[in-house]
Formats: sequence, C-alpha cells, structure tokens
Amino acid sequence: MKHLSAIAAIALFITACGNKYPKPDCPPAKVTTPTQKSSTEPRLFASGTYVATYETPIAFDTDTMRVEKIMNTATMYTITRKTAYQQILAGITQLPDVYTQQWTGSYDAATKTMYVLATGYRIRYNTAGALDFDGAAYTKVE
Repeated sequence: MKHLSAIAAIALFITACGNKYPKPDCPPAKVTTPTQKSSTEPRLFASGTYVATYETPIAFDTDTMRVEKIMNTATMYTITRKTAYQQILAGITQLPDVYTQQWTGSYDAATKTMYVLATGYRIRYNTAGALDFDGAAYTKVE
C-alpha cells in the first residue's frame, strides 16, 4: 500500500507539472493601442531627411529636404530645403553653390499632401516612403 500511494503521488506530481502552461483553445485577440492606426486610415506625414540627386555631364545637384514636426501642433511642420549645385568645367568639379530655404507647411492626412504656406508648393508623401516635390522623388535617408 505504501508503494501504491508513493506511485500515485509521483503520477499526480508529474501530471500537475505537465499542465503548468495549458494551450489556449483559440489564438489571443489582437490588442491595439490608441497610437496604432489601422491600414485604412491615412498615414501621418513622416518627419525625416529626404534626398534627391541628379547628375549630368556638366553638373551635380543634391537636393535635401528636412521635415520636422512643430511641437504642440497637430499638422504643422518646418521644412528646410538645401540645394547644392556643382558645375563641371573642363572635367574639373567646381566648389558647390549651396542654397537654403526654410518654410512652414501644413499636412493634410486625407490627401497625404504637405502645403507650404508661404509659396503654395505641394509636397506629396507616397506609399514607398518618399516625397514627391516639383517633379522629383526624394528618398528618405533618416
């Protein structure tokens, strides 16, 4: 009888340890936080640095656009555009001419478009993670 109760106690112990983590009958429900958006909602404009480069036999052109959200505003952004243009004369690359412009833009999430307030320019955010501005595609680098 002692052996039978010892075997029963060991079997009960093994069974209890084996059911420590039972498998659920169904997968857990997907939990979303208030900051997560569904894929059907318009995506917010992405802050960051975007670059477009051009090269011809006579010049190099690098156009950089930095987009930063203005704190405590819902849709306002600061846009800094820096253009560096280098001529190639007689096969020698010249020093760059650098031009900088700074704008304030308002982003419309429904159309994925940033409207530059002072100039009326439109900057469109495309689904590939790039900006479309003035016929050029700016690739995100940061």
